[in-house]
Amino acid sequence: MKLSLAFSPCPNDTFLFHALVKSLIPHPFTLSVTLADIQHLNELALQGTADVCKISFSMLAHLDTYCLLPVGAALGHGNGPKIVAERPFPLASLQDKTIAIPGQGTTAYLLYKLLTPGAGREVFCLYHEIPSLINSGTVDCGLIIHETRFTLDQNKLVEICDLGPMWEEHTKLPIPLGGLVAKRSLGSKTIEKVVSCLQSSLRFAWKNPAASRSYILQHSQEKNWDVVRSHIDLYVNKETESLSLKARNAIELLSRKGGLVKCI
Repeated sequence: MKLSLAFSPCPNDTFLFHALVKSLIPHPFTLSVTLADIQHLNELALQGTADVCKISFSMLAHLDTYCLLPVGAALGHGNGPKIVAERPFPLASLQDKTIAIPGQGTTAYLLYKLLTPGAGREVFCLYHEIPSLINSGTVDCGLIIHETRFTLDQNKLVEICDLGPMWEEHTKLPIPLGGLVAKRSLGSKTIEKVVSCLQSSLRFAWKNPAASRSYILQHSQEKNWDVVRSHIDLYVNKETESLSLKARNAIELLSRKGGLVKCI
């Protein structure tokens, strides 16, 4: 059976998908694979392009033709998207700043809208472009996600705030960042097989951590393995293998809030 997959080049995704994509585990699918930035993935899901797609959880309420999979999620515990700049400033003065945003449909953007006073001007871009936009003076600050949270020192940036703890303080729930959805038209049996294969792929990665290293580094924006490994350790956990009830409650809450925001 043909199955199209769309996921990000970020280490948590490539770690999860590697064994499946490279057929290191048995599966019944003929795969076509697209790797894209999370903003592009959100747009692909809205268009119904891929059978299985990584999305920002903020988009879930807008995707009626897809169902959420219990595998492949990234949730933050005490950490999340960060607002960073070259020099410290109080969050209250954000209204006087220009901020770089990694996509209008991202969970990071929704959290920024929910939890901060908002910047005077927003500049949308790809996530890996944000440090250089700050360093060049094009923007005053940026909302960073993925591996860039681990490279503040080398990019000469400082943290203004972390939206993860702010979300948890308000909700007492983990921060739901992104997850996998599948087309409902695949049918329940095929979706169950997809879930099983993805869980097997993840377990293979955990048991054989060196096997996926070159694949992960090939696609990651950050080529320092210690940084990449830190990213995987932070966002790939038991919730990635199978969502808990608490995680589902967090996703439902964020999804409801995302449903109130105009779709991209």
